[in-house]
Amino acid sequence: MKPRCTFVYSALSQPNDMLDFNLGRRKGVNESTYVETPVGLFTAAGNWFHTTEKKLKTYAPDLFKKYSVDRLLDIAEIWIRSSDNLTLVLFMALLFFTNIWTALILSILFLPFWHLNKSAFVTPMTSHLLKVFDLEFVTFLLAVGVLSMEGIAGNYTALVLGLIFFLVFKFGLYRRLINRLFLTDDPKKITLNDRLLRMIIVKYAMAEGVEIGEIQNMEKEAIRLVQKKKQSLKSKLKK
Repeated sequence: MKPRCTFVYSALSQPNDMLDFNLGRRKGVNESTYVETPVGLFTAAGNWFHTTEKKLKTYAPDLFKKYSVDRLLDIAEIWIRSSDNLTLVLFMALLFFTNIWTALILSILFLPFWHLNKSAFVTPMTSHLLKVFDLEFVTFLLAVGVLSMEGIAGNYTALVLGLIFFLVFKFGLYRRLINRLFLTDDPKKITLNDRLLRMIIVKYAMAEGVEIGEIQNMEKEAIRLVQKKKQSLKSKLKK
């Protein structure tokens, strides 16, 4: 986290002639949802997408007449959080219908599978479903209901472990561990977020019946910006 934050702070503190950045804004919200830097789009949630607004609009120009960049990034972040949200929903459902150990084992196995392969499941319809699970009150009500029943039934082991793993899944701690264990820091490979955004553009363009342009160049551009970002980080940290 520190290198990423260091880079953002350093990049945004550069003189205007060295940095051209744009703030994307939600309608009716004063806070920016992403900032465009020389090495990609950095969202308020802390996610990098190694592309630019201009480049994105060349991949599927007609799609951006119906969807803003901000909207597509929102969809991408719903998918990123889906690893935590779906695992939490699965965990609580299994805890209710089976037992704590079955719930833990299957949930621990499910998250890395979904997290590493979620881009293969992207569709507009699935995005709508994931948006429901992304609502805070949905997951909280589910957790409160299931854990309360475990407490009433006297299953205190399930109650305590359920509360612990609710926090682990809810705050993305297990997902971050999976990133460290399975994702290599290879600047020659496209990141999960970039792969996900590319798939969202392709699937949404297909759903809208619009032509896809230079989407094959998106991976090359993402890799180029990842390499540029790493070089910038190294130079900043040396100073």
